[in-house]
This record gives sequence, C-alpha cells and structure tokens, in this order.
Amino acid sequence: MDSIWTCHRLDKVTSGVLVLAKTKNGGVRFSKLMRDSKQYTEKTYLARVSGKFPEGIHRYRCPIFAVNMNGYLMSGNMEELPTDSTTIFERIKYNASLDQSLVKCVPITGKFHQIRVHLRNLGFPIVNDSFYQPEQDQLTIQKCNIEKQLYNKLFAKYPQFENFEATDGDVVDSHINLLDIIDWHNDKELKDMLLDLKAGQVEKLMLQKSTICSECKRSLIDTEYKSNSMVWLHALSFKYENYHFETDYPDWADI
Repeated sequence: MDSIWTCHRLDKVTSGVLVLAKTKNGGVRFSKLMRDSKQYTEKTYLARVSGKFPEGIHRYRCPIFAVNMNGYLMSGNMEELPTDSTTIFERIKYNASLDQSLVKCVPITGKFHQIRVHLRNLGFPIVNDSFYQPEQDQLTIQKCNIEKQLYNKLFAKYPQFENFEATDGDVVDSHINLLDIIDWHNDKELKDMLLDLKAGQVEKLMLQKSTICSECKRSLIDTEYKSNSMVWLHALSFKYENYHFETDYPDWADI
C-alpha cells in the first residue's frame, strides 16, 4: 500500500477506532460523509472514571469551553456559545474497591474534548486524565480551577447545565453569551488569574528549552509526553447505515 488517508480525527491521547481509506478519493468521500451526516452517525466510547457513576442511561447537555494554558478562553465566539453539546452516558460496571466505573459514552455532538469536559463537570472525571483532573502539575491545576470557577458561574445562571438532563427541563436558547454570564468586562480578578496563568506557562516553556536545533538554530522544547500520553478514553465503535467499525475493549476496561 503506497499511502493511506485519514477520514476523521482522533485525539492523540485517545485509543480505539480510526477509519482510514486506501485512496485519496475514498478518504475525501468518507470525510465528507462523516461531516455532512453527523446526525446519522453514532460513535461509542468507553471511559474509566472516578466514583460510582449512576446506573441507567443519562443524557447530559452543557456548553463546552475551556481555558487555554496561555491564559485565554477557548471556543470560538464566546458571545454566541452553542448550548447543544450533548453526551449520553451509561454505566457498564462499577468496582467498589477501586471506586471507579466503566462508562459507555455516546457523543451527540462533537465539540473539542466534549466527553472529557462533560465527565469532569458531572464529578466523574476520567481516572488518569491529567489535563482535566490534574494531581501534580501546578500550572494545569491552576488552569482547571479557573475553568471550574467559570462553569460554576454558568451553573448559577443555568442550573440545568449542572446535572443530567431532565425530561421536563426548561428549554434553553441555542446560544448564550458566556462573556456576560462570567462578567468578563468587569471581573478584574478573573483577568488577573488568566495573566498569572500565561506568565507561568511562559516561564515553564522557557525552562523546557533544552537545546538548539542544528539546522534552524531555534530552541528545542523538552516535552514530557508521559503526563498526558494516553487517557482511559477509547473509541469503541463507529456506525453509519451499512458501515460498522468496531474494536476490542482495552485492557484497562477490566475492572
């Protein structure tokens, strides 16, 4: 095989199904199919999370945004933040001695890090997710604490985003103005925290500049990949009409 063509993206820290095409035309066709027919596709993931996830099938809807390590808010237009980010969860098993659950996750939408953020917000973070449930890196902890403060402001305004979706829940607008909700223009403390985060990140990157590239003479960054190299989130299957791609459970799913 001379070459292969990717049909969709998969986060580098996520394992599991990745659909590839043997030809460029096949890759383009399947990528277009997945992009234009999202409402007809079903992706299923497995996650190993902290805590006793409730039994049953639960639907969770909550807008997705994040704080970048460089000290700015992420998710496009914060004044028109979509509220449709939805994931369906179902507990598969629970290990009482570990106090950990294996959960099936079906994202209805495909926002950036949607499953990881939704599980964190619900209080059941992925066990080894050092980016959304950090335990050691103080800068990442600082970043997550800011995110949680911002989400708490969102929950105060829209309590329905804090928990699983109720069948008789209030209808929320398709978009919200997050900047107004977090009082962005007047909250000096928030802006100071973001500036402090940015300064810490700059200092960290300066310390990681280990050597000089012999070709371009630019500084090389000594990156520690182990801290976020693989999280316990696994793309189990992808379905669309007659297409069905599925892989085995990962070893970490045996709890």
